[in-house]
Amino acid sequence: MKDEFSIWGFKFKTKNLMITLGVAAVVLLGLLLFNAFVREVSWYGVIIGLGFLVALWLATQLASFRDLPSELPYDLILWIFPFSIVGARAYYVLTSLDEFHSFYDVIAVWEGGIAIYGGIIGGLIGLMICCAIKKKNVVDCTDLAAPCLIMAQSIGRWGNFINQEVYGWEITNKAFQWFPFGVKVGETWHLATFFYESILNLGGFFLLTFLLRKYKIRGLVTATYLVFYGIVRLILEGLRDDFYILKIPGTNLAVSQVVSGVIILVGLVWLTVLLIKNRKSKNATV
Repeated sequence: MKDEFSIWGFKFKTKNLMITLGVAAVVLLGLLLFNAFVREVSWYGVIIGLGFLVALWLATQLASFRDLPSELPYDLILWIFPFSIVGARAYYVLTSLDEFHSFYDVIAVWEGGIAIYGGIIGGLIGLMICCAIKKKNVVDCTDLAAPCLIMAQSIGRWGNFINQEVYGWEITNKAFQWFPFGVKVGETWHLATFFYESILNLGGFFLLTFLLRKYKIRGLVTATYLVFYGIVRLILEGLRDDFYILKIPGTNLAVSQVVSGVIILVGLVWLTVLLIKNRKSKNATV
């Protein structure tokens, strides 16, 4: 057996991988027993945590493509994680004020109510603070974080499956009542929007990782993430069951679709500027 092997450029030490898988199996067994005999486990939280761990490992593997030290992701995660949780909660609270009547309601995140876009905004704030402390370029770090983030989002969406939430329109045609096209919730079938986003985000991970490895253009990966994820969310938000769509008070506009439109525009402008600058620099060296 080889001491080390690689898959699509990601290196794995055989011994460490086997130990990690063994520990993961023991932890999973422990959680299942705890869930069965002590109290219900928040599997959504477990999946979100797994997403963060995978993102952290990926970042250590990809850091060199922006000339960043491989240990930097450990510093980044200490800032990104708490700020992303606060941001995700704050975003949800601010867009659903009618649901909250006390300070306890606001901080009771364990009772549900977080939003991805808020987590991204909060995580970005944490990343910027860490970059200021460590004196690292913010855009280099967002280029590194983007493929890791979208992989974490791909994993995290399975938490919606566990919680039987954030599904799409009801499917009444029995010919389409099968997974992965749909998901059964209670006695009815709905569009499996969580699955669609998970797969699309996985595709986004491969695209962003390719761009990170192939091009040294600072900001290219970040701008592409904004356009790619913005389009994914813009489309899928429109397929969700109306119960799970946060709307701007007094309007019928979905908050996430408006935000998606804004970040798509920002991403497109950013990409255009980068491509123009890159073309000019190439012409200047000819």
